[in-house]
Amino acid sequence: MQFNYWRTVMGRSPCVVAPYDAELFGHWWFEGPEFLDLVVRKVVSEQTGYRLSTPTDVLNSGLDFQVAMPAASSWGANGYSDTWLNDRNDWVWPHVHHAIEEMAQIAQLRVGADGIERRALNQLAREALLASSSDWPFIITMGTMVPYAERRLRDHIHRFNCLLEQVRQQSIDESWLAAVENQDRIFPEIDFREFAALPLLDLDRRTRNSKARP
Repeated sequence: MQFNYWRTVMGRSPCVVAPYDAELFGHWWFEGPEFLDLVVRKVVSEQTGYRLSTPTDVLNSGLDFQVAMPAASSWGANGYSDTWLNDRNDWVWPHVHHAIEEMAQIAQLRVGADGIERRALNQLAREALLASSSDWPFIITMGTMVPYAERRLRDHIHRFNCLLEQVRQQSIDESWLAAVENQDRIFPEIDFREFAALPLLDLDRRTRNSKARP
């Protein structure tokens, strides 16, 4: 068994990472969820050579791990990110980058927010993540359901901008916020404060520089 072999070679318990592209489940890989369900059941009931762990379990195990920064890469066409950045979808990224920068800034300024303001900031973070989905530029490049992808992008960016202004002006429209929350219930445990860890960029300097260009 390879686990036992590598345990001997390494002098410690090996850690095997098995990532899956969840987008493929039930889409291209129809039997994927059932296959993984059977694998988990078999691991738990029929063997003792290894066990399943979450990333948090591994980090808390006390084992030492080499820290590395992954290099930018892509499995897409041509071996780089052309699928997600080309002349058909390049208009997307300035809006997404601006939203993430604004999210980092407001998260640091309002880290102690509670009540309706915290709800609004959590929804703001949700809209930023939804706008950042790589599916939208991918769909635009592939030419499938392009109007849908463009509408989703514009909707999330529009909601983000409106909600950001309401938070800044301390005039949050609770009924509108509730309606938006109801439309996208993904990431129910999201915490806007996670964005506070992102480095703040000098947005004013960037604006001045952009205006100075011909």
